[in-house]
Formats: sequence, structure tokens, C-alpha cells
Amino acid sequence: MEQQQAASNGDGRWSTTTLVVHIACPVVIVGILVFVVPRFVRAFSDMGVALPGITQFLIGLSLLLRRMSVLALAMPVVAVGIDYGVWRLLHRQMGKQAGRVWLIFVVLCYATYIGFMVMALALPMMGLLNTVPPPSS
Repeated sequence: MEQQQAASNGDGRWSTTTLVVHIACPVVIVGILVFVVPRFVRAFSDMGVALPGITQFLIGLSLLLRRMSVLALAMPVVAVGIDYGVWRLLHRQMGKQAGRVWLIFVVLCYATYIGFMVMALALPMMGLLNTVPPPSS
């Protein structure tokens, strides 16, 4: 029964599900930027591919987070703080529905951001696929 309640408890506190989503998503995104993107950088440099602007931006952000580890640690905390602040503002305006609406919005935002990261890393690979000549018969 509790799982069918709104994302916030009736007294205005975050439910466990909401808290997990708000903490896990920023941590996963920073983890991808710090640990996964550098592997793609090595692969792209070995291939000698011209990178699109969005990929260069993502690589730059990854490099910034790796060089300034304090920033990488602070980003999830700041993201959760902003999420909580906006959620509290919505909760005052909308009541119990705010939790459900905000949770859906945040999940969609993080999913979109992760989608853009995947797209930015996949674009150079797709360009390579388009340059391979078709096999001759």
C-alpha cells in the first residue's frame, strides 16, 4: 500500500524511492563522466575520428571532473539539494501530488541527460560505420 502512495509522504517528506532516485541518478551520471567517458576518449584518439561538438563538450566536462575531483564529489550533492529545494517549493503549491509529479520530471530529465551522453559517445562511432565501404559482391 505504501508503494502506491505519492512519491512524498503525506507530511511532506521524501519517500525512500524518491530519495534513492534523487541520489542515484546524479551519482550514476558523474560516474559515467569520470570513469566511462575516458575509455571512449582513448578509443576515439586511436581511431583518429573528427569528433562532433557535443562529444567534445562531454569529453571536456569529463576532463574537468577528473581534474577537479572536489567538483565531481560536489555535483551530486548540489543536484540533490536543488532537487529537494524545487520539490519543497512544488509541495507547498501542489500538496501531495508534488512528489509524484517531481519524481516523474526528475527521472525524465536524468534519462534524457543520460540519453544525450550516450548519443554524444555514439555519434563518432556512427560516423565510422557510415565511412566503411559496403562489401563487394
